[in-house]
Amino acid sequence: MGIESSEWTEMFENGRTSVTVAERSGRPATATTTRNEERTLEMIRENRRITVEEVAGRLNVSVGSAYSLIHDSLKFSKVGA
Repeated sequence: MGIESSEWTEMFENGRTSVTVAERSGRPATATTTRNEERTLEMIRENRRITVEEVAGRLNVSVGSAYSLIHDSLKFSKVGA
């Protein structure tokens, strides 16, 4: 989902001067850190059949974050059946 062109037009008419997206407030991402990537890779190397749930439990992160670490960051397509 992006910003519609009519929304951009309105923002510039109201004084916006940049097309870059400003930083958002809120909690920063803490699960997908380099340290967690290293720990996840180590766990997978020790046990190729480890599950996403097991990784999540050991790292104390959500299953979604563990999935992201395994599939998006480390590029593993299948870890455990």
